[in-house]
Amino acid sequence: MEDVLPTLARHATRSLCIHSDHENEQIAPPESSPSLALHELIAGGIAGSAGIFVGHPLDTLKVRMQMLSAGSSSTSISTLLANPQYGSVWKGVGAPVTMAAVLNAQIFLTYGRSTRLWNEYFDARREDPCVLRDAVCGGLTGFISAAIMCPTEHVKTRLQIQQKSNVLAGSRETSNVVYRDSRHAVQHIYGKYGITGLFRGVSATALRQGPSFAVYFASYNHLREIAAEHRCKDSLILSMTAGGIAGSLSWALVYPIDLIKSRIQAMPLDSKLNHSITAVTRQFLQENGWVGLYRGFWLTVIRAFPVNGVIFPTYELTLKALKSTETTR
Repeated sequence: MEDVLPTLARHATRSLCIHSDHENEQIAPPESSPSLALHELIAGGIAGSAGIFVGHPLDTLKVRMQMLSAGSSSTSISTLLANPQYGSVWKGVGAPVTMAAVLNAQIFLTYGRSTRLWNEYFDARREDPCVLRDAVCGGLTGFISAAIMCPTEHVKTRLQIQQKSNVLAGSRETSNVVYRDSRHAVQHIYGKYGITGLFRGVSATALRQGPSFAVYFASYNHLREIAAEHRCKDSLILSMTAGGIAGSLSWALVYPIDLIKSRIQAMPLDSKLNHSITAVTRQFLQENGWVGLYRGFWLTVIRAFPVNGVIFPTYELTLKALKSTETTR
């Protein structure tokens, strides 16, 4: 979820909230050139993909842990890694990497446009803090992003939890794995269950995306504002720290609904069981209790910092390379 957010939040901080060195007031910056906007989109897509590669193993372990039932003996990381039925922790990485650029563009355009509209209707120079604007516009951006995130994460989740069913036939071992890769999963799900099958869990995805984006953008930009007030340098370390804290805060708020979303998307597509949010939540609480809603949460906190540690340098280096290429033409 936070794999592309840091670069977008960083860009929003630079282009929408510029603070004077002498006064704590907000001033409207000049519009970015089309080439700069394109460069930022490209850099954001590449950085987001890098973040996905770094964070995917921990994301896979998180999803597999979310699927465990109460009293399961496989709750440790070592046990999950040693389980031969699951296979590689890289399973399902193709779907989010493929859609990283599309998601990055959607967030970039939606958040940028909504913040500009906010500034048109509400004076950007007044003393009200940016936090409210960042939260409202971030929440709107998150809800809209569910249209991209839902099918992407549905395919990813099914591959991550897919277990091998090995049957020995004489000396030959066969594996009854349904999906070979992300593309095969999309073709199978869409071909047999249609667009509604791909969008299984869209309501839960929207309920997660909206609040998490609101908290992420607001907390990330606010942390950077605090650093600016204390005259801290705008360094990569500052951005990585703010991104890690903001990511952890947003996950702390929405992790229970993320767990429910994962379990909804993991249910058999041809099952007649009720897969609504309320039904799945009720059944989960009966079997696991309230504490179970945060099973695997600590993995998202650990994941937030290395992901941000890769995204920010990648974004800055890519943007610098694109700009240097532009100037040499």
